[in-house]
Amino acid sequence: MTAQTLYLCEKPSQAKDIARVMGLSQRGQGYISGPGTTVTWAIGHLLENAPPDAYGEQYGSPWKAESLPVLPPRWKMVVKKDTADQFAVINKLLKQVDAVVIATDA
Repeated sequence: MTAQTLYLCEKPSQAKDIARVMGLSQRGQGYISGPGTTVTWAIGHLLENAPPDAYGEQYGSPWKAESLPVLPPRWKMVVKKDTADQFAVINKLLKQVDAVVIATDA
């Protein structure tokens, strides 16, 4: 079985450029692939901080001054609604590869 490498880019245009240079042309939903290599991308930030009420009902609306500040021992992250589909693509691809190359902007 051929080793599979996933290149994770910051944005679609960057992924298209890398795929073109590598000679990859098989387009999928949210990725471009070829023998042994797949290139995918994020769309800006895929995650965001969880809303205050994720840390307890006392932090939900309406806010109460006595409940502030919200300082949890560990901050929670959630997938942004507008990037959830691409997050799912990346998550699926990560389970199918042997190596990941982070090819984002410096």
